[in-house]
Amino acid sequence: MLAVSQIFASVAAAHWIATVVGGATLLIGVATVALLWMLPSPSRARPAEDEMRRIATELEQRVADRTRELERSNRELEQFAYVASHDLREPLRMIASYTDLLARRYRGKLDDTADEFIAYVLDGCQRMRQLIIDLLEYSRVDRQRMPQLIDAEEALEVACRDLAVPIARADAAITHDPLPRVVCTRVQLVQLLENLLRNSLTYRADRPTLVHVGVQETDEETVITVRDNGLGFEMRHADRIFGMFQRLHVRGEYPGTGMGLAMCQKIMECHGGRIWAEAEPGIGATFSCAFPRAKAPTAVAS
Repeated sequence: MLAVSQIFASVAAAHWIATVVGGATLLIGVATVALLWMLPSPSRARPAEDEMRRIATELEQRVADRTRELERSNRELEQFAYVASHDLREPLRMIASYTDLLARRYRGKLDDTADEFIAYVLDGCQRMRQLIIDLLEYSRVDRQRMPQLIDAEEALEVACRDLAVPIARADAAITHDPLPRVVCTRVQLVQLLENLLRNSLTYRADRPTLVHVGVQETDEETVITVRDNGLGFEMRHADRIFGMFQRLHVRGEYPGTGMGLAMCQKIMECHGGRIWAEAEPGIGATFSCAFPRAKAPTAVAS
């Protein structure tokens, strides 16, 4: 009798265990199916991947088309600036020549107002001539790009020789640190330094003019700085001054066309560098030109 009851108890326990195990197995199976359904299967993931690939290809094509359009537009603008500036010089030369002839032949024979008007025309022709020259130089920056390792100290010496008269007129002292070689075009490096020095000489203060050309080097860049003790400017104008024909003073106060710093910025951009300015009114300004360090052997200018 005990044996029979034990047998029934064992059968009941076994049935309960089987029920529990079966239920657990069913739950595990349902959970597994749900998890597999939630995971991206190849059949379901393929359309999404194809759509993403299509969108990426379309975006790449749009970027490529836009880049080509911008390059074409830039080439057309540069060509327009070159042709327009070149073709404008001849009629301007004629206007200036005949106006100068009028001034020499009739000065003092007409009234003072006529002499004043003639002087205005001659001044306007001179300023327009300088603007055209500056535009031509600006449009040629990309055409003259043949970067080499150039000795910045030699380029500074050439720039100082070219500016000998303005330096003497300003009674300025130009000093410099030992300067390294930088990757640039020789002519444009001289032009860059000359424009920055000319800017310091033009906007000098009522005290002895001091200009120092320094250098800072990092693993990635060589930064040449031009620091002066001139008029300086407010930092809210730090970006504006690099625009074409931008001036912080009225034309009659200081000479120039407002193209010098724009030229500097274009030269730096064409060589993968950057330029920025820091200043304080009445204290002076510092212009910094960061040239990328040469990653691979580069030809050295002789």
